[in-house]
Amino acid sequence: MARVSIGVGVILIILGVATYFGTGMTSWTALIPAALGLVVFVAGWRLERSGRTLGPALYVVAGVALLGFLGSLRGVGDFLGLLAGQDVGPPVAPFAQAVTVILCLVLLVSAGRAFVLERRRSG
Repeated sequence: MARVSIGVGVILIILGVATYFGTGMTSWTALIPAALGLVVFVAGWRLERSGRTLGPALYVVAGVALLGFLGSLRGVGDFLGLLAGQDVGPPVAPFAQAVTVILCLVLLVSAGRAFVLERRRSG
């Protein structure tokens, strides 16, 4: 789980910075994926260093992933509209939101799996 968190964190940071520059550096909200990614990266790094499969850092990853998923879910409709050829404005934002939803879903599934595996192991 730690390596998944670190990898997804790095991808979210890159996505956020690329989106910020892709929108002409006009909107600070384009950096939201980077902020999420930074928290996930640090929590994943903390999990890696502790050597534990379950700990406070995993709860942080799961919480941030849930917030990122729910917060970006609204943009999936715009992304689907973009794929259907509708004019939804600049395509960078819907793309970034759709990618954020997918990455946060990967984190949520991985965190859920880690919780279940730890529960089986201890119980």
